[in-house]
Amino acid sequence: MSLTFGRRMLFPVICAVAVATMYVAQPVLAQIGGDVGLPEADLGWIVTTGQLGYLIGLALLVPLGDMFDRRKLIAGHLLLAAVGMALAAVAAQPWLLLAGLALAGLFAVVVQTTVAFAADLSTATDRGRTLGAVTSGVIIGVLGARVLAGSLAALWGWRSIYVVFAVLLIALTGFVLKLLPPDPRDVRTTYGAVLISLGRLFSERLFVSRGLIAFFLFASFGTLWSGLALPLTAEPWHLSTAQIGLFGIAGLAGALGASRAGQRADAGRADVITGSALALLAASWLATGQASWSL
Repeated sequence: MSLTFGRRMLFPVICAVAVATMYVAQPVLAQIGGDVGLPEADLGWIVTTGQLGYLIGLALLVPLGDMFDRRKLIAGHLLLAAVGMALAAVAAQPWLLLAGLALAGLFAVVVQTTVAFAADLSTATDRGRTLGAVTSGVIIGVLGARVLAGSLAALWGWRSIYVVFAVLLIALTGFVLKLLPPDPRDVRTTYGAVLISLGRLFSERLFVSRGLIAFFLFASFGTLWSGLALPLTAEPWHLSTAQIGLFGIAGLAGALGASRAGQRADAGRADVITGSALALLAASWLATGQASWSL
């Protein structure tokens, strides 16, 4: 099936909004903690809780994509993520905030279901381009979330961030049901069989190699961005939430390259692209290590 332009664009938008829900708190950790009474030493739980929910979702919810109509599954996960955002928006106590963030993180795994659905709906000749566009959406969501969150918090407070994202997730639920086609597969399997089948993937060399690359890439990415707000608010920088959010613009450079990388992969150059990206990543940490005296 060839994807229309509208459907092709909807996939990266879904990924951008869904993945952003786990990262919007990072520029405003101090504001949130002060408002709900969370000590500075525990601020990391605001980020970690959502990521733990995401980890659980990867193990238990993503396999549902092998059992059910993925259009309906995507819509349901978006709606439940919106509920988590709404809980975070109204939370007056740390436990309710963390519960909302855990719920949103749990159903943010809609990203993985969306990527698989986009790949299946693409033809073999444009699958790399489609996945490149979806990857761009993920990067824009992770980094653009900081820019948007910093601006919203400066204007209307941190709760406005979660209200806006709850509304966006609900709107996307409607677009998914209206614009995406039903899942073309005829799936006949059980949840237990799907979970058992995951173990067989580890005998596939390509899966293991790409999985390890993705693991270390995300670890590197998360290490940088998860804690970046704390040193930027401290000596000698004392940056505001809006200024910290603007750092996401620098990271958006990766989004510009993802679509082109997908096209190169379609042309048979995936190994060259991967190797070059890993070399650039290693070099980037040499520059990042100078952040104590130079932004």
